[in-house]
Amino acid sequence: MGQIYHIGNCPVCGNYGRMEILFDTSSSKCFVMCEECDLEFTSISDYQRLNVRRMYFNPNEEITSIRSATLDEIMGTEWYPFIADKF
Repeated sequence: MGQIYHIGNCPVCGNYGRMEILFDTSSSKCFVMCEECDLEFTSISDYQRLNVRRMYFNPNEEITSIRSATLDEIMGTEWYPFIADKF
């Protein structure tokens, strides 16, 4: 398993969830999502303004287009300067 990159704690649920940087292979874009409350931010400005949307996954549907982003995928995005930690 590769590294999981975070930009810090969720601004909504606080210390309960970390904001993981994910990669959508269907759109080739990175976004962040809280590991705890599933709030998603598609851009830094959305993150800073708390303009959120909640991800809803159908439990019967396998999601294959979303996965943890690699450092190479993050490097060319606006999320790169905000990496706080990795696991």
